[in-house]
Amino acid sequence: MIRPFIIISLILLYNISQSQVIDKKIQTFINEKNIDSFLVYSFPCEGGMALEDSCVQSDSYFLLWTQNTGYFVKQFKACIISTAIMLDSANPLSYYISNRKVINKEKIKPPTYYEYKKTKKGIDTLILSSFIDHSCFHTFVFKMGRTIFEKSADNYNLDFVKFDNGHKNIYYNYNQHTLFKKLIDKTTQLIDNLAKSKKPEAQ
Repeated sequence: MIRPFIIISLILLYNISQSQVIDKKIQTFINEKNIDSFLVYSFPCEGGMALEDSCVQSDSYFLLWTQNTGYFVKQFKACIISTAIMLDSANPLSYYISNRKVINKEKIKPPTYYEYKKTKKGIDTLILSSFIDHSCFHTFVFKMGRTIFEKSADNYNLDFVKFDNGHKNIYYNYNQHTLFKKLIDKTTQLIDNLAKSKKPEAQ
């Protein structure tokens, strides 16, 4: 019987290997098409226990790029590459290009609340935050000309509203109103729409 820590090691090795295969496919495509400006979106999860080896079940990476004033999207999986689909001008990449200075500086903050305690010297304010070791991350890699920038957001931090003790996450509204959150929403909505229309199709 394989011990738990060995299983976890196998999962980590598999995920790293899978992402390297997909990264290579994306980079090859970018080089062949001489693409200068793009973003790559993925939604990797950490801490899971399922060891998947199916091409169909592997993580999806979405390449969005602009070329000759047009915008396009293409899906990459471990064993599948889709056809390219042309997008209209209102798409996640164009939104990022218009707002990248702000988005690059924004940080999604962890769930936090204040707790006040009376002491002999007055009132102490404690800042308490919540973290977990298993979550999924909205992950972006951007390239604009020679500039490459990577940014991610823990889905746990975005979705966390209230603690078990009733305290509200003081950063929930802030996180929800960042331009980075709007970029995440635009990207996931695009992917949902593609899935509903069964596009893009595999080559």
